[in-house]
Amino acid sequence: MEGRKRPLSDRIDLSLASLVPLIAIGVEVLFQIIVLAFPLSESAHTWVVVVGNQVVFFLTCLVFTRLKGISLASLTGVKRVPKVYLFPLFALIAVLCVFAFAPIAGLFSSLLASLGYTYVPQYFVPFDHVGLFVLALLGLSLLPAIGEETLMRGVLLSGAKRKSPVFAIWFTALVFALFHGNLVQLVHQFLLGAVMAYLVLLTRSIWASAVVHAVNNATALLVEFLYAKDAIGSSAYGYFVADFSSGLSAGAFVGVFLAAFLLLAGALALVTYLIKGARTRAGETVTGLTSLLADPTSGDSEPSSEGDWQSYGKFIPVLLVVMLSLFVIASVISEAMK
Repeated sequence: MEGRKRPLSDRIDLSLASLVPLIAIGVEVLFQIIVLAFPLSESAHTWVVVVGNQVVFFLTCLVFTRLKGISLASLTGVKRVPKVYLFPLFALIAVLCVFAFAPIAGLFSSLLASLGYTYVPQYFVPFDHVGLFVLALLGLSLLPAIGEETLMRGVLLSGAKRKSPVFAIWFTALVFALFHGNLVQLVHQFLLGAVMAYLVLLTRSIWASAVVHAVNNATALLVEFLYAKDAIGSSAYGYFVADFSSGLSAGAFVGVFLAAFLLLAGALALVTYLIKGARTRAGETVTGLTSLLADPTSGDSEPSSEGDWQSYGKFIPVLLVVMLSLFVIASVISEAMK
């Protein structure tokens, strides 16, 4: 009927979903080239890029899905707000992820350093000024929880889960890790990405990963801030970067790490139990973890595109991983030439 709006679809396939990050990368590069035309200080330039990138990610998702007639709200599940009692558990999981994953990332970083590769993300966080630090904390925690999560656990995960929950978790975790563009952050972001993807599939809502992402980033920055203010000692800080020269003993390292890992596993198990109970009470048949994570419409055929896209679209996910891997390789080469 003329004049009637076409209803937005709540479905997207893996090929289209993988195309969105590729477009976002292109727009991000264009944005950064434009920013270079302005005479900004190094710190100002960095913050314009940090904030602008998150805006680019969100707007790319919004514009792309709108043009394709897809509901971004449905893909992200932003209207399906989890039960209030789950939010403290999401925050706890985020903190435990820092305690469980940061030491592993620290060991990996030490290995890279022994091979001659070092990389320190430059965010120019003002640790000497509390007010500015709070602004930086908000910028580096809330903005990625919106921009990156909409892109990764909103659009990309929605397409990847059409294959299987297991594939969706590990594929999006890999893309998320590579998306940061360096080797140092690879391990922590991969493990964190897997946890966040699991929670989004479990809750069917991006709220879970948004909270975990924001609290994880805030916790990591607070550790840095407290260390800069001498509020925590060098040995305690050494745990997070696996620096045994700081006075950290191997026994303390292993003990805290195992405790954090077991608590993280327990928190994830508790959330899983609570969600399963809620689904069962709602009349949903849950036969196992796979069915708990599965898309309710997974029995339907995948939405497909027409024409040549059917032939070539299946290569888009591979192209996404290859391009991101090339960016990481370029970062390694750039650091080696310094």
